[in-house]
Amino acid sequence: MVSPVRWTLCALQLCALGTLAHAEPARAPYPLQRVISGVVGRHPLAKARRFELQAEQSAYRASQTALDPTLSLDTQANHNLSTIADPTQGGALRGLTTKRYSSELTFTKPLQWGTQLSLGLSESLIDTDNPFNNCVPGLPSDKCYETRLSLRLTQPLLRGRSTEANLSVIKVAERALNLSKITVELEVTRLVFEASLAYAQLLLSEAQLELERREEALALRQLQENKTRVSAGVVADSELSALRLSLAQRTQARLEAERRMTEAEEALFSLSAERPTGPLSLPSWVISGPPNGSLESGVDLTGHPELRLLDERVAQLDAQLAQRRDQALPELNAGLILSQSGLGEAFEESLKALPDNRSRFYGATISLQYPISDRAEQQLQELLARQAALREERSATLRRLEGDLARLRRARPALEAILISARRALNASRETVRAAEGRLEAGRATRFEVSQRRRRREPRSSRCYKHSTLY
Repeated sequence: MVSPVRWTLCALQLCALGTLAHAEPARAPYPLQRVISGVVGRHPLAKARRFELQAEQSAYRASQTALDPTLSLDTQANHNLSTIADPTQGGALRGLTTKRYSSELTFTKPLQWGTQLSLGLSESLIDTDNPFNNCVPGLPSDKCYETRLSLRLTQPLLRGRSTEANLSVIKVAERALNLSKITVELEVTRLVFEASLAYAQLLLSEAQLELERREEALALRQLQENKTRVSAGVVADSELSALRLSLAQRTQARLEAERRMTEAEEALFSLSAERPTGPLSLPSWVISGPPNGSLESGVDLTGHPELRLLDERVAQLDAQLAQRRDQALPELNAGLILSQSGLGEAFEESLKALPDNRSRFYGATISLQYPISDRAEQQLQELLARQAALREERSATLRRLEGDLARLRRARPALEAILISARRALNASRETVRAAEGRLEAGRATRFEVSQRRRRREPRSSRCYKHSTLY
């Protein structure tokens, strides 16, 4: 996780690189924004976090259906064959067949305070030659119809009564969605930070490699010219030893710069999965440096992603705690049942002759379930401990961020002074080299003197980068 306080350090560091690389003309720039877009769009970790966000979004939408009504249809068909001894036939065995076809349509609506409301409509057809299996036992009937309308109401009195506990599933899913969003933000911020540093390191490596190549070419040319002067007898042969040593050192420095540039290219490729297609160029805000007063005006750390992440985790545990507290209660439910059924037309006249073929049923239920295990209590204590740990972690994170901000405020004047000094030293070195080159053209200086003055530019041009890196 990259804190925004470190972005200012990164800007100061990139600003130092700008003193070395800004002088190179951009032929077809490969901008930093293109690298950042590639990293955010193609990096596997960024993709993984986005897929996790999509999963949490689906889970949140699914949790919102917890209080949605449900409509169910249950259809059954039973065929029963039984054999009995018929006393009217001298105890001979007789087969009795019962066919029952039934369908029930049920509408159920859960409410946020735990109430379950259920409305059912069922239709049954009974075709039987068993007088004890028909609609009205004891009355012979080949076929009869039964229609039933029922209403059930169940209300929890202890467990499941709390609105907060019943909505905890939605709240937990909502907090998980917010956590996923912040995780994506943190991951993208970290990748952008690493890509910016890798881009700046590659830019510095290119500039240093170009400098080493020029120094090597200058040393080789100076050695060749002095060989000519030795052949002409103007310079002694012993003076070539120092030039050969200087050429070997320049070649070694150039090879080391090529190695560093290759490592920087691979580091950038591992993030963006793309090779640079043109010269690198720093954006203008890096060259000009961070705005003045950006730290002195005050930084609001309450909106920091790390703190928001911890706050969401604490809120998620609050919702889980409400659910665990509710599960630790005994389950006591009261119910009310209202039912009315009616018989349809039948083929038997005895059934049609009934004075009232409707029946009503009223009932009340009560159930009690008391847990004898302390599992729910132990889970509750676990969540409380985790919540306390998260609060302490948030306090430690806030102190760390405040300490980073305070150190940056104290160190920024020194870093800005180093950058200003480095720019002045670099400009002075350039003026010195240009003056030495002018003296060379006028015949009042040697190429060795010009080479020495050019080599002095390297430590001055990268001094601010080294200081900011050490910090």
